[in-house]
Amino acid sequence: MKKKIGIVIEARSGSKRLPDKVLLKVGDVSILEFMCNRLKNVNLADKIIVATTTNPKDQKIIDLLKKDKKITLFRGSEENVLSRVIGASKKNFVDIIVSLTADCPLIDVELINHMLELFINNKEIEFLTNAHLRSYPDGMDVQIINFKTLNKSYKLAKTKRDFEHTTLSIRKNLKKFKYFHFISPAKTFWPELGLTLDEKEDYILIKEIIKNLFIKEKKFNFNCGDIIDFLKKNPKYLKLNSHVKRNTYDAI
Repeated sequence: MKKKIGIVIEARSGSKRLPDKVLLKVGDVSILEFMCNRLKNVNLADKIIVATTTNPKDQKIIDLLKKDKKITLFRGSEENVLSRVIGASKKNFVDIIVSLTADCPLIDVELINHMLELFINNKEIEFLTNAHLRSYPDGMDVQIINFKTLNKSYKLAKTKRDFEHTTLSIRKNLKKFKYFHFISPAKTFWPELGLTLDEKEDYILIKEIIKNLFIKEKKFNFNCGDIIDFLKKNPKYLKLNSHVKRNTYDAI
């Protein structure tokens, strides 16, 4: 029996550094809509779930996406992100979870497909990530986990921080799981590059990338390599957010 694969996007409007950041516009759509529309091209995924919170402020996310029949919406705890992702997966009968965060709007669809192929074809793997040993740019973070594995990790979570992040309890107990680190090839190896949406300057950079690759060059499915090529040809854009302090992997 084929296992059901679900992309689960953690999304909320609350942010101290950049409030309502996932609702900011890029062209005619929000950052979150842009991300969701591209993720519809992950051909191995059966479902896209946006897991937001029960905070009344996040009704804006529900209202934004409720008419999109290809997006499933779920609301759960704002603080206990681990339970939110588990709840979203359980309600939708997901066996394999592709865990993403909405502040990574430029996530590479080809990369997700490639990692999913590896995960599906190696049944002994319980947890696959490209971010534990960072080699890709920050903002290309993909974590793939069996539902049973994530459920097991909940029982191992002890601290408040363990519950605030989807895979922290797994990463603190790696000896208990069969995991695999997905390392970037040379073309996309740039761990210092920041492509996450944390600050206003990140938003400006992301808009420039989308404007040039998606609108001007009409590359709807532009990948990480395309972004790196563009930035190497146009290094002036790197100065936009070079000062921004990034979260560690523990914040995923």
